[in-house]
Amino acid sequence: MLKICIVLCLGLILAVSGCVNSYNRVQTPYKASAERFQQIINAQRVLRVNDTEERVLKIAGEPDEVRNISTSLDSTGERVGYAFIYLIQRQSEHGSIIQRGEKNLKIIFNNNNIVTRIESNGGKF
Repeated sequence: MLKICIVLCLGLILAVSGCVNSYNRVQTPYKASAERFQQIINAQRVLRVNDTEERVLKIAGEPDEVRNISTSLDSTGERVGYAFIYLIQRQSEHGSIIQRGEKNLKIIFNNNNIVTRIESNGGKF
């Protein structure tokens, strides 16, 4: 019984404190400034698979969010990489990308800090 209580308390702490393996530096609703929008569009045009994290940061700047990618959907598996999220807009904090009214550029890295995939989400910028 004590083990169950400890596990439940730990889960509650993690749920209240947010996802411990990511961060988000914007508040909703959010819309990128004109300058930030151009920086993201430029990054989308020039960044490529196999670029380094250093190059991404130099071109796109600091990401709005960082998310760890693991081998399981609930983030309990082994970390296999991470993603930088550059937001164009987000109307709501919860739901699917469509429900949130979100447009973003997602740059995915492996554990060696090398870009493995670049995605634009939420329609045309």
